[in-house]
Amino acid sequence: MSIEVIEKRQDRIEDAIERLTDISADLNKMLAVQDQRLLQQEKEISIVLKTIEERRKEWDDKLDGVYNTMRSEDHQILNKLDELKNEQKSQHDKILQKVNDMQKIIWMYMGGFSVIVFLLTNGAKILALLSSVN
Repeated sequence: MSIEVIEKRQDRIEDAIERLTDISADLNKMLAVQDQRLLQQEKEISIVLKTIEERRKEWDDKLDGVYNTMRSEDHQILNKLDELKNEQKSQHDKILQKVNDMQKIIWMYMGGFSVIVFLLTNGAKILALLSSVN
């Protein structure tokens, strides 16, 4: 082989090495860009996950607030119902007492009326009986 052929081959090899070096540099740049993209995506995913967790906590807090409000209102309603029940019982007892008092008065009037009717119908006999005893 001649020197020219060897030089040609050597030039070709050097060109190939240069191309491979360029390709390697380009690949390194592409890998660096991809690494940056991956890091950026990981940061964005981390931010999104953090936001989701914050929203979940806010939702839980609001839900707890709603449940506490419901419980509080339930207790207030139950207390009001107890108050109404006690008030109705008190009113019922007062009315029952008034009815019982009225019944006593009616029975007393009926007893008094019965005595008056008895005395009026049998008054002459009673006076005759009393006058004969004296």
